[in-house]
Amino acid sequence: MRAVQRQMRTFRLRVDKPLPPSIDCFGWCTWDAFYSQVDGPGIVKGLSTLRDGGVPATFLVIDDGWQDTSDKAPPELIKQRTPTEDFTAPESSPQQGPTNTLQLPQPSLQLPQLQATRALKHPEKIITRISKSLSQCFGAAAHCMGTHLLGALGGYYEGFVASAAHTSWHIWLWRLLSSTVLKSAILADYEQKYDFCKRLQSLHAGDRFLDTLEDRSFPKLISKLKSEHGVSLVYCWHALHGYWSGVHKGVCGEGEDDLEISIVTPTPNAGALQIEPRMSWDALVLKGVGLSSRAKMDTFYQELHSYLKKSKVDGVKVDVQGAASMMGTGRGGSAVATRDMIHAMERSVQHNFGAQNCINCMCHPIECLYAYNETNVARASEDFFPGDPASHSLHVANVAFNSLFIGEIAFPDWDMFQSSHSLATLHAVARAVGGCGVYVSDHPGKHNLDLLRRLVLPDGSVLRALNHGRPTRDSLFKDVSRDGRSACKIWNRNPCGGGIVAAMNVQGYHWNRVHRRQLPNGGKGYTEPRVTASVAPADFEPTDFQTPLPLPHLQPSTQDTDMQAVHCADATATAATATASATTATASTTTAIATTSSIARWAVLMTHWGADGRQLSNVTYLSLLRHSREVELAAKECAVFTFAQVRRAGKAGAEVEWAVLGLERLFNGGGALLEASAGEERIELQVRGQGSLLVYMSRKPLQVLLDQVPLADDDIVYNQSQALLRLQIPALGEGGHQEAGKGEETTGRKTRTRKITILV
Repeated sequence: MRAVQRQMRTFRLRVDKPLPPSIDCFGWCTWDAFYSQVDGPGIVKGLSTLRDGGVPATFLVIDDGWQDTSDKAPPELIKQRTPTEDFTAPESSPQQGPTNTLQLPQPSLQLPQLQATRALKHPEKIITRISKSLSQCFGAAAHCMGTHLLGALGGYYEGFVASAAHTSWHIWLWRLLSSTVLKSAILADYEQKYDFCKRLQSLHAGDRFLDTLEDRSFPKLISKLKSEHGVSLVYCWHALHGYWSGVHKGVCGEGEDDLEISIVTPTPNAGALQIEPRMSWDALVLKGVGLSSRAKMDTFYQELHSYLKKSKVDGVKVDVQGAASMMGTGRGGSAVATRDMIHAMERSVQHNFGAQNCINCMCHPIECLYAYNETNVARASEDFFPGDPASHSLHVANVAFNSLFIGEIAFPDWDMFQSSHSLATLHAVARAVGGCGVYVSDHPGKHNLDLLRRLVLPDGSVLRALNHGRPTRDSLFKDVSRDGRSACKIWNRNPCGGGIVAAMNVQGYHWNRVHRRQLPNGGKGYTEPRVTASVAPADFEPTDFQTPLPLPHLQPSTQDTDMQAVHCADATATAATATASATTATASTTTAIATTSSIARWAVLMTHWGADGRQLSNVTYLSLLRHSREVELAAKECAVFTFAQVRRAGKAGAEVEWAVLGLERLFNGGGALLEASAGEERIELQVRGQGSLLVYMSRKPLQVLLDQVPLADDDIVYNQSQALLRLQIPALGEGGHQEAGKGEETTGRKTRTRKITILV
C-alpha cells in the first residue's frame, strides 16, 4: 500500500494521518431512534438516559433530518417559476384553454388567458407559454397513465424483475419502462415513501428541526448538550453532494454567491449493474443530482461547514460518497470527479473542524478510498439493520474482511448498533476487538446498560485496541459465513504487548447474487450449525515480547482445570522442549519449537458468550505461543480471548511471574493497561478504568499501592490455587492525561489514569 500511495499521490495511509478523537469516545447516533424525524427534545432525552445509566455518550452524531430539504424546488429559488409578466385577462373577455380532463390532484393546468393587445405585442412569449402549458397537460396525462401502469405491473416486477439475473430481458424491459412511461410514476412513489428524491433548499438547518429547538437556535442546543450532558464532540450528517438528490438550482451561499447548481444524471457502471441492476431505476438516477460546478465546489462545502461551525458543531459524517463515482460525465471522468469532490470536502473539513473530525460513509468505490488524503475514518460495512435478522452475522464478517484493505487507508468504522437488540452481544464483541469507534443508535431509554458497561468506562471513553481488527491468518481463506464449519476469528493488539482475539459463529446467511438479498444457507428446516474455534496467542501476531524461562520451583500437575495447573503443566513442557517428551506433551497442538518465540508464555482469560448475552464460561490458563485452546460455539455465540505475556520481577532466587489480564468485566479489559515495568522490588502499572483488575501472579504480593496509597485489604484478593490476584480499583478521580498521537503503536487517548505499585 505504501508503494501504491507513493505512485498515485492522491491519498495518505492511515498511519500517516492524525488519530480521530471520536474513536476513543462512546457515542450515540440519532438514526435508528428517529430516522429523518430527529428533533431537539429527542436528542436531549437520548443523552440523558445514557448518562443516568452510568454510560455517558461523549460523542453525538445528529444524523439525517436536521437539514432544510424538499422534493420540489421552492418557487423563490427558481427564476423561471416566478412570472415576469402579468398575463391575466379581464374578467369580461376570458380566453380559456383546455383543462386537465384526467382530474389528477395537480395544480391547475389551464392555458393562460390572453389579452389580444398583449398577444400582438409579444407573440413569442405567448407561444412559449402555450407550449409549456401543453407540455404540462401531456405530462400530466403521461403521469396518470404511468401511475395506472405501475400499479398493474406491480405483480410482474415482484415475480419476474426483482429476482431476475442482470442479463435477463425482464431487467432490460424494466430499465426501458422506468426511463420512459413509468419514470414519473416511480419518482412519485419514491417521493411519497422515501427521502431520496429530496434536495437542499438552503445550506442551513430546516424549519421542521428548528421548530423543535429552544428559541429555534441550533447553537443554543449544541451548547446545552456540551455544558449539561457531558458531550465533547458533536458531528452532523450530510451527503457528499449535500443531500440524497443534491441541491436545488438557485441555492446560494450567505453572500448570495451563486453555487452554479446543475442537474447531473448518475451513470452506474457495468460492474455495479451486474451486482445490483436496480440501480438503473434508483431515485438518484431517475431524478438526477443537483451539484455545484467544479469551480464552486470549495465554496459549497465552505458555506455548509462554516454554518455548522458557527452552530458549535465539531465535525461531520459525510454519507452517500459512492454516488460521486457515477457522476463523472462532463467532470473529467469517475476518478477525477470523485477526487475533486472529496478533496474539496476535506479542505473545508480541515479548515472548519480539523481533518480528523470526519466519518466517511458509503464510500467503498476505489475512487473514494484512493482520495482520502486528510480524513482518517471510513465505514467498512453496509448499515446496521435492526429489523433484518439475516444481516447481523454478515455485517460482522464483511467488516472484518473489508478492514484488511480499508484499514490501510483509514480506521474502519463498524457503524452503530442497538444495545437492546437480540444480537447486541455479537455486535458489541465485534466492536471491542475492532479497534473502532463505539456508538449506538438506541431509542431513548431503551438500553442494555449491563452490556454497555462491558464496553464503556464511566467517563464516557472506551478501551479501544491499538489497531484495526482483522481476520486471523487461519480465517483469511475460509468462508466463515457459509461453509458450515469455520468460525470467524478477529485479532487486535493492546498496549504493553497484550492482545485480543474474538471467535464468533457467524454461519447461517449469505448474499445471494441472483435474488440480490441476504438469504439462509439452507432451505426449509435449515438449522444454523455449531462450529469449533481453535485459538492461540500466535493468532494476534505478537511482535514485541520477552521470553523468560519458567521458574524452577514450580511442580508439574496432572490436572488442566485452572490457572495454576496449566501453569505447571506448561512449565514442565517448556523445560523439555528439546526432548521427545516435549513433542508428546504438545501432540494436540502445534509442536513447540525451541526458539525465542516458542518459549514465551502467555496468561489467557477466555470468556464465552451466548447469543442472548449470557456469560457461559470464564476460564483462565497459561499457554505457549502456539498452544491453542478449542471452544465450541452455537449460532451467533462468541468467545473473547485476552492475552498478556508472562514476565518476571524480584530478586534472583526469589522471582515472581506476573501478567496483567486487565479489567475482567470488560470485553477488552486488556486495554486498561497502558504502561508496565518491573524491578527487583516492585511492579509498576499505569491503568485506566475501574473495577476488578485481574493479574496472574505466581505468589501473593507483599503490598499493593494505588496512587502511592496502600490499597485496603478487602480490595486485594489472591487465589493461591489459580495464581490469580484481583485488585478492586475504585472510581477514578482526576488524574494525568496521556497525550494523543498517531500510528499503530500509540493509544492516542486522553483520559484519567492511575498508578498501581505491587511490592513483591
